[in-house]
Amino acid sequence: LYEKVPKDYEYYIFIDDDMDFYCPDNCSDEVLVERIKDLLIKYKPLAGTFVEKQFLKDLKKHGVDTENLKEAFTTATWDQGVAFWHKSVAKHMFPIIYHGAAGSRHYVHYCLNKLYPMKMHAFTNIRYHNLRHDREWVNPSLSQWKDKNTLYDLFNRHTKDKDFHYYWTDVFWEKLLGHYYNNIEPSKEFCEFKLEDLAKIYDVTNEFYVNRKALEDS
Repeated sequence: LYEKVPKDYEYYIFIDDDMDFYCPDNCSDEVLVERIKDLLIKYKPLAGTFVEKQFLKDLKKHGVDTENLKEAFTTATWDQGVAFWHKSVAKHMFPIIYHGAAGSRHYVHYCLNKLYPMKMHAFTNIRYHNLRHDREWVNPSLSQWKDKNTLYDLFNRHTKDKDFHYYWTDVFWEKLLGHYYNNIEPSKEFCEFKLEDLAKIYDVTNEFYVNRKALEDS
């Protein structure tokens, strides 16, 4: 999809077809759209998401006052069903390197955490609900099928620190929960995702990165 749309947008929002968006204050669709635009302009994130309904329930179970969340805070990872990406991230990270199951975009979260940890944002006054929760993506018959751990191993081969699994199992979740619970505010300073920064943590000359391409069935 990213290959087919125009390339003059500041942000790209990837949304699964079973997502229902809403505002906690029951705003209209028109206001919701304007609110998204205003948040992106105000915080200038490199990537991020909105708060999912089920995740709010999980936060509440852990004692978080979900009625008084700040409008934005830093995060570490998010569900692939809803994500926004600055054009500089899209330019250097997409098409995805390894196609497969859920987790095919987790390497982007890893790179952002290593390079720009305060530019991964979650917005709380735009929320969504996954209506279907099916598992159509779990389909080993697809020609490009790979399970999540295989995808992680493939990407980790070309990281400089060989620490992708550590980040995913420890750092990602510790940061994610800590920042949600503590309402840590994100940086509003503008920055771009740069190839020279990526090269500090990842071999950008490897053939899989250089020759990445979009595939319709994965």
